[in-house]
Amino acid sequence: MVALLDNLGLVELIQELLCFVTSSKIETPLIYQDNTSVISLVTEGGGIMQTKHMRSRMFLVLEAVKEKRVHIRYVHCRGC
Repeated sequence: MVALLDNLGLVELIQELLCFVTSSKIETPLIYQDNTSVISLVTEGGGIMQTKHMRSRMFLVLEAVKEKRVHIRYVHCRGC
């Protein structure tokens, strides 16, 4: 979840840059995630987070998903 939130800002920044450079609407970015637990936390919410900073990270990503700024999809990790 930490890596997801850390890179979420970069994904949105690159999308905004591409929209500016190409002067066209770019579709919602798709983020691939190989952890189903993180996907369910950031798409449905809930769960019990023991620390405040992890709860805030979860809610920031959940907000981006609910506002349809990003989509998150599961991808199977073959090399893991």
